[in-house]
Amino acid sequence: AKNLEKSQRKAGDSERKYEGLFDDNERLTEGMEDRAEDLQDSAEDRVESYYEHLEGVVERQMDVVRNEASDRATKQRGALAKASEDAKDEAAKVRAMKQAAAAKEAAEEKAE
Repeated sequence: AKNLEKSQRKAGDSERKYEGLFDDNERLTEGMEDRAEDLQDSAEDRVESYYEHLEGVVERQMDVVRNEASDRATKQRGALAKASEDAKDEAAKVRAMKQAAAAKEAAEEKAE
């Protein structure tokens, strides 16, 4: 606005004319600055809202992944415990079969 006033003064315009235009331009400039600030605030609010939304989406997805991993780990621990019990049962059967075979062999040797 100041630059425009200087240009009008140099061009020979009347003081009343360029001061009136200066006031109009100053009001217009202030209005534009206010509008720019409002738009900036609005943009910042929208960006913040968007990132809050994204944060919620990511947190929910992380919860899903965490729960799935926990479920899988629980199932794997259960399967491992069952496999360990099965192995112990099989080992006990093998020992019993060895003892039965040794007893049978001893009985056969005694019978001869």
